[in-house]
Amino acid sequence: MVQRRRSTLSFRPKTAHLAPPSAADSSSSSATTSSPRPPKRTQSQVFDQPDHAHHHHHAPHAKHKASLSMNTTTSSHSRRQSTIQGLEIALEQVKQMVKSASHRSRDGAVTMAGSSSGPSRRQEVAVPTPAYAPSPDVDVVADDDDQPSSSSLSNGLANVSSSISHSSIMPKRWASARRSLKKFRRPAVSGPANDRWNPVPPPSLVGPPYINFTAGNAARESANQLNAANMNIFSRSYSKLSSPGAQPSETDSVIGDDQCQLVAPLPPKMGTSSPAAVLNRSIDTSTDFVALFPREIAEQVFSFLDAASLTTCERVSRSWSVHASSRHVWRTVFSRRYGQRIHVDPPPLQMGGVGAGSVRPNQDWKKMYRIRKTIERRWTSSHPAAVYFNGHTDSVYCCQFDEDKIITGSRDRTIRVWDLKTYKCLKVIGGPDSKPQPNTPQPLEVKRAYTQHNQPSVNGTPEGQAIFHQPKFYHEASILCLQFDDEIVVTGSSDSSCIVWDIKTWEPKWQLRAHDAGVLDVCFDSRYIVSCSKDNHICIWDRNTGELIKKLHGHRGPVNAVQMRGDLLVSASGDGAAMLWNLKTRALVKELRSGDRGLAAVEFSDDAKYVLAGGNDQTVYKFDVATGEVVRKFVGHTGLVRSLFLDTPNSRVLSGSYDQSIRVYDYTTGEEISVYDNWTTSWILSAKSDYRRIVATSQDGRALLLDFGYGIPEVELLACNR
Repeated sequence: MVQRRRSTLSFRPKTAHLAPPSAADSSSSSATTSSPRPPKRTQSQVFDQPDHAHHHHHAPHAKHKASLSMNTTTSSHSRRQSTIQGLEIALEQVKQMVKSASHRSRDGAVTMAGSSSGPSRRQEVAVPTPAYAPSPDVDVVADDDDQPSSSSLSNGLANVSSSISHSSIMPKRWASARRSLKKFRRPAVSGPANDRWNPVPPPSLVGPPYINFTAGNAARESANQLNAANMNIFSRSYSKLSSPGAQPSETDSVIGDDQCQLVAPLPPKMGTSSPAAVLNRSIDTSTDFVALFPREIAEQVFSFLDAASLTTCERVSRSWSVHASSRHVWRTVFSRRYGQRIHVDPPPLQMGGVGAGSVRPNQDWKKMYRIRKTIERRWTSSHPAAVYFNGHTDSVYCCQFDEDKIITGSRDRTIRVWDLKTYKCLKVIGGPDSKPQPNTPQPLEVKRAYTQHNQPSVNGTPEGQAIFHQPKFYHEASILCLQFDDEIVVTGSSDSSCIVWDIKTWEPKWQLRAHDAGVLDVCFDSRYIVSCSKDNHICIWDRNTGELIKKLHGHRGPVNAVQMRGDLLVSASGDGAAMLWNLKTRALVKELRSGDRGLAAVEFSDDAKYVLAGGNDQTVYKFDVATGEVVRKFVGHTGLVRSLFLDTPNSRVLSGSYDQSIRVYDYTTGEEISVYDNWTTSWILSAKSDYRRIVATSQDGRALLLDFGYGIPEVELLACNR
C-alpha cells in the first residue's frame, strides 16, 4: 500500500469552524457571514495512493471539499506551470550543487554523509544515478566554461546524473536535500501563506522525468508550410507593388515572375515590414542548413531548385542570398534548362547558335538566364526586330547561319556571306558572268514598325568590287541548296553538281558529279555527304575523299529534301512519301506516307524519334518513326509548305510557305505560337531559326532576319557556335 508522505503542511490546527455547528449556530447562520475558508493542500503536495488512503482524520469538511472541486479546473493551468518551473529551478540548483561538489572532490575535500536521520543543510547532496548514466570509472565534470545547456530538461538531468562520482558522494534523500536549499523556498501557488515551501514530487528511480518535446511536430510542420507559402506570395506582391506606377523593363523583371500571377498583398496583420524582414523572422537558425552546412554542400542543395525558387530564396536572408546567387548554382540551373544535349552519334550540325554562352572565368550565369527568359517572352509576344539584306539580284533559294554570319545561295549563281553584327555583305563568290553590276531597283516594302536596318546593296560600288571573289571553278546555274560547318561548305546547283568549299579561303576542294538533274538538297556529318536530285536519286559521298559510295533508288518523283540523324537518313519526295534509310546497310527501312500529294520539306528530331514533313497539302505532319503513324498535324498555311525547321532544344517548329508567311508552332502541343505574314513581298523559299533568330529568304531577292534579342544589354554573353 502506498502511504502518504508526511509533510510539514499535513498538520492543520483544529479551529472552531471545524466543529459541528450547534443548533444556535444553525439558527443564526443566515444572519452572519461564513467563517474563513480553512487552508487547503495543493496538488503538488499529494502523491499517488489508493482511494481509501484519503479517509483519515485530516480529511476536510464537506463544504470545503465542494469548494476544492470547484477550483480544480480554474487552477489546473497554474499548477502545470508551477510544476514545470519547479523542475527548471530544481535542475539549476542541482547543477550548482554538483559543480561545487566536483570542485571539492577535485581538491580532496569530499564530505561524507553524517547522520542516518537525514542530511543537514551543510551536508552534500547526491542524486540517484539513472540506468543510462556513464560507468563509475568515467569522471564527467562540468566546468565553468563548459556548462550543460538548460534548454532541454531531459538532457540537463542526464548531464547532472553523469557528473557525480559514485565513490566520493554518499546518496541522500531527495526531499531532505531540497529542504536544505533556501532558493527553493517559494510561496505555494495555493495554500497557506507562510514560510513553508511547496515541494515537488521526487524523480523516478529510472531517470529524470520525461517531457515530450517532439509532440505536435505534424501541426508545426503544417503551419510552417503554410507560412512559407504565404511569405512567398507576400514577397512577390510586395516586390511588384512597392513602386506604384513603375513599369519594369524586360531585363529588369525578376526571373520566374512570369510563372505566377500578380496577387494582392497579405492582410494588414503582416505589418509594414519588408518581405526580407518577415522571412528572416520565420527562419530558425538552429535548423537552418545554410548555417550548418559548408558552402559547397549548401550550394549543391540550392542547385536542385528552379529559377523561380532561387529568386525566392534570395529574399529569405543575407546568407541565403549569397548562396542562391552563386555562379555555381546558376550555372547548373542554366545548363539544365538551356544546355545542349546530344542524342545521336555523330551529332547533327548546329543551326545558328546554341545560346549557352562560353565557359569563361566569372561568367554571370544568372544574367544569362535572365536574358534567355527575355528572349523567350519576345518569341511569345511576336516582337522581333527586322533586318533586311539587299544584294542578290534574283530569288534567294537557301540559307544557313551561325552566331557570326549568314550564307545565302541565289538564282543569280552567287553565294553571299553576311556579317550578323554589322549586317554588311562580306564576300560574294561566283563566276565572272555573275559579278554584280550596278543596279537601282525600286525599294521593296518592309515592316516599318519592326524594321531596324534595311541594308542597301553595294553592287557596282568600289566596296562591292572589293568583296567579289572568283574561285578556280564555280557553279554555272542557280544555287539551290547549301550547308556548312567549321571546315567546309557544300552547295548544290541546277547544273547537277555539288561543290565542296574550304570555308576559310572559299576555294573549291571537290566538285561532285553523279546526278542527272539539279541538286535540290544536301546534308552532311563527319562521315558522309548526302545529296538528292530531281532525277529521283539520292547519292552518298565520302566526306574526306569526295568519292561516291552509294546511289539510293526508291522514290518515284523528285527528291526535294534529305536529312541525317546518326545512321538514319530521311528523304521527302514529290511522290508524297518520306522514306527512312539505313546509312550502314544502304537499305530502305520504312516508308512514311501522308497522302498522294508531294512533299517539299522534311526534318528529323534530334533524338531521331520523329520526322516532320510538309508540302502541297499545306500541312506539316509529325510522324512517329517507330510506328510510322501521324501523331500530330500543324495547320494554318494556305499555300505550299516550302521550308521546315525543327528547333528541338527550344521546342519550336518553323515553317515557310508560298503564302508569304512564316509560322512558328509549339513542337509538343502543335499550337501556333506566332505568324509573320507578308514580311516579304513574295514566296518564302527557306527559313531557319535558333534560340534568338529567324533567317528567311524569299523570291523577291532579299534575306530577312528576325532578331528577338535585338537591343537586350549584354545579349552577346549567350553567343557560342559550338
